[in-house]
Amino acid sequence: MKNAQRQLPKSSLAERTNDLLKNKTSKTIIEVATDHFVKFGYRKASIAEIALASGVGKGSIYLHFENKEDLLISCIVSEKLTLLEKLKEIDKHQEPDQLFNYLQIVLNYSLKAPLSKALLSRHSEFVSFVKNVPDNVKYEQEIFSEYLKEQLIQPLNPNLDNDQLNAIKAALDMIILAVAHLPDLAFTSPNQELLETETIDTLALLLCQGITNNK
Repeated sequence: MKNAQRQLPKSSLAERTNDLLKNKTSKTIIEVATDHFVKFGYRKASIAEIALASGVGKGSIYLHFENKEDLLISCIVSEKLTLLEKLKEIDKHQEPDQLFNYLQIVLNYSLKAPLSKALLSRHSEFVSFVKNVPDNVKYEQEIFSEYLKEQLIQPLNPNLDNDQLNAIKAALDMIILAVAHLPDLAFTSPNQELLETETIDTLALLLCQGITNNK
């Protein structure tokens, strides 16, 4: 039987980015900037070149974004909006399957979302940003961390104490990071998409079984 539908934590960053994406100019800037951050990293990405490729003047960038950091955050959140939409589907599954579904979605995202993958796997190219992550970004990360522990992990094994929940969450974070580090060549085959799906599904299933059986 399904639980009453849960609400994903509200995200002020997502709401602001949604508004930016409704504007044609800021949407174009976000799309172009995402490509530049993926190609060049945070430090080497140039606001002037992003503006040129977007077909706007450099000053126009600052009409929509406070600085390069704000632009990168908007690009990250824009990419994560697709993740949030998929996470809304979790409650359509029965409770034992909800964590499995969550892990499928997040592991696939870490493998395929280009900017998030770059942030996770090419840390040195984003180190100046990562070292000074804004407080509002940290806060929203903490909210989603609590959601994962309390709403998805704990119902599978109510006997887990807070230390165990934190340890499991940390282990999941490390596995997601490891998946993001997988090179594109790892799944090179005639049936690449099928291989990726089977690998993610198997990993998600093993993780769920381990959490359920953890004493």
